[in-house]
Amino acid sequence: MLFVYTLTGIILTAWIIKSVKNKAFILHRTLLDLPLVLFLLSQIVSTIISINPHTSLWGYYSRFHGGLVSTICYLILFYGFVTNIKEKKDISLIITSLLTSTTLVSIYAILEHFGIDKNLWVQDVQNRVFSTLGQPNWLAAYLLSVFPLPLYLATRQSPAKIKSVYIFTSLLFFLAILFTKSQSGIAATFIILSIFFTYQLFKSVNKKSVIYPLIFIVSLSLVVGTPWTPNPAQIKDNLTRGGPLWPRAESYFNHIGLSTQIKPFDLNTLTPAEKDYLTAKEKGIRIGGSNSMEIRKVVWQGAISLGKKYPLFGTGVETFGYSYYWVRPVTHNLLSEWDFLYNKAHNEYLNFLATTGFVGLATYLFLIVSIINLFFNQFKSQKSLSISFPFFLGFISILITNFFGFSVVNIALFFFLFPAFIVAGNPDKKVSLSLPLHLPTVISYPIIFFIAFLWLSTIRGFFISDLNYNQAKNYLSAGIIKPALDALNKAHQINPGEPVFTALLAETEAQAAASIYTQLTSLSTSEAATFKNQAEETINSYSQLAINHSQEAITRNPYHTNFYKSKAKTEIYLSTLDPQYLNKAAKTLESLTSLAPTDAKIYYNLGIVYTNLHNQEASQRAFQKALELKPDYLEVENLLH
Repeated sequence: MLFVYTLTGIILTAWIIKSVKNKAFILHRTLLDLPLVLFLLSQIVSTIISINPHTSLWGYYSRFHGGLVSTICYLILFYGFVTNIKEKKDISLIITSLLTSTTLVSIYAILEHFGIDKNLWVQDVQNRVFSTLGQPNWLAAYLLSVFPLPLYLATRQSPAKIKSVYIFTSLLFFLAILFTKSQSGIAATFIILSIFFTYQLFKSVNKKSVIYPLIFIVSLSLVVGTPWTPNPAQIKDNLTRGGPLWPRAESYFNHIGLSTQIKPFDLNTLTPAEKDYLTAKEKGIRIGGSNSMEIRKVVWQGAISLGKKYPLFGTGVETFGYSYYWVRPVTHNLLSEWDFLYNKAHNEYLNFLATTGFVGLATYLFLIVSIINLFFNQFKSQKSLSISFPFFLGFISILITNFFGFSVVNIALFFFLFPAFIVAGNPDKKVSLSLPLHLPTVISYPIIFFIAFLWLSTIRGFFISDLNYNQAKNYLSAGIIKPALDALNKAHQINPGEPVFTALLAETEAQAAASIYTQLTSLSTSEAATFKNQAEETINSYSQLAINHSQEAITRNPYHTNFYKSKAKTEIYLSTLDPQYLNKAAKTLESLTSLAPTDAKIYYNLGIVYTNLHNQEASQRAFQKALELKPDYLEVENLLH
């Protein structure tokens, strides 16, 4: 996102300089002007009345994309594209660069599947690749949006060598999509392929040019397999009933009643882990990860509840990570990802509903319908299929994958720029809006460059502060406090308005105070006397800073549950110095329960704090509430018994 901010600043600066030089600022009008303006207005209003305008302006921290600033950048890029890209050769060059970069991403994804970087990630990247996109679903959505381009070019009348290059490129993209094992991405791929080949088979003059890519793609899907169709190796494994795992599998199926005709295997031979597995299954406790659709349905339910509760403009752009906890369904506690923080509704449309209300969702849907109408108008005006067709399919793929997930930066760029390709490719149909500029270059150029410098400096500040913040987290994970403090202080100084930095800084300062106090008490009386005054001064300083910073983070964003948890953590660290801080931690968690009433883990932590305060009645009450919200909460069940 910071990269987009940077390039948007550079592009806009160049555009304005060009306008000053030409004595007029020219903006090409399009059929999307009204829906784009309405969509932008809905985002502005939602940001103004947001529960946290800072988040609505810049986006949820670490994700960044989706805030008002990012939307403004996408619109600047859209109009910059349709106004300044006029020649077909320019569009061809951009398409070539798009295909080249996507090819590199696909090659890396395929190499990932074969283990090129398997030791660099916590995730099983060989099983589900994510290449340079960070997450398999995002990679699948990105590749699919570009996939129709080489596929379309492969079916055009062209020399055999060029055709074979496009076919090979298409297969690379498709293979990488299969290796993501993204159910939504692969399902959307087959929908797009069905549309593409059906249309081409009925409309194409040269049927062979369509059949060859179709045969290759079908063959590849059969060889590699999909989430619903096993590959030959998997079929062989499934049919092998004499392998080393089969007796144990038969025993397990028989034990849980799925088979009554197989002689039970001796349960005494099971490992402790396998016995625990069977015991848990008998108790009805979930084993393994929840189905992704089960998770989505629960989160969608919360998003719909928010839309009904705040129907006009929602809780504010990109505030789902805060407001979801107000209406979080109790059933979320029974999912495998029950203690994850959901900052998106995992459905782009419901996310708009929850955060920008029915007004925001309506303007977004109006924009989508207008873009589709733009494509259809393009199809009607052409005698034969053109490059607009693969862009249309790419846009439709975005609508599908966004239904089961949410857009990230590259997908949002394509959402706005794919229509821009179509508008820019028809210069005769564009109407220009011209604003005369009679500004002396001696004055205007320095002002333009100064504003651009301020913008780029701000983005650089975001980047440097984020580097320091993540460096601090690495230090803390290694148990190294002093360098972490230095990095966090630097991040906080560069970007004091970001409460994420402030909250972690408070925790680290409290941890430093507790660490120094523990070291001081471990010294002999004579040794302690030498360092006592200086140590006490440092401890008091860190303690006061920790208290101030933890409160500052909550003041800046009183709806982020993580900041209350961070404040409680800070107070627990400080309880090493003074046990009274445990009472404050309990009050902080109590206040958090009103903000997130269905989060079982908060009650669990509250019970732990009350246990340390020797308040058994309050502790039991908190644990019982946690167990009521999450009946399969084994940690709580063990503590109660």
